[in-house]
Amino acid sequence: MSSGTTFNPNHVDVTNYYLMFGVMAGLPAVVLLIAILWQSFRRVGRGFGQEDATRDPDGFFAWCLGASLFGHAVTSISVSYFDQSLLFFWATIALIGSVPHRKIETEDVEENMVAFDDGGTEPAKPAGDIPSWKRY
Repeated sequence: MSSGTTFNPNHVDVTNYYLMFGVMAGLPAVVLLIAILWQSFRRVGRGFGQEDATRDPDGFFAWCLGASLFGHAVTSISVSYFDQSLLFFWATIALIGSVPHRKIETEDVEENMVAFDDGGTEPAKPAGDIPSWKRY
């Protein structure tokens, strides 16, 4: 494989992380990596919700992780991560798994509705301003 390294024909400089992933593991691995990124962005989007992120600690946490993931996804086009720098990319993906789903929390509130004498319903008392990742 011809490259810019003239000192050793066995060395190659691939600057795109997605291409490097394909060279090292094959096309199925690249498809899997793109699927992981897609699901991570979906999870961040669902965790962010429609609320103002500055007022909701969970939304701000999801926004921060989404911004970090976006930075990694764009940077991976021009930089091939190696050694310890891989930790930051995969740690961001792992942290996105801790982003709470808004849909799940909404279903929990509907299950905990309390009926009143006037026939109306009111949601159970919320946990306050404590983010969901600190409640447990």
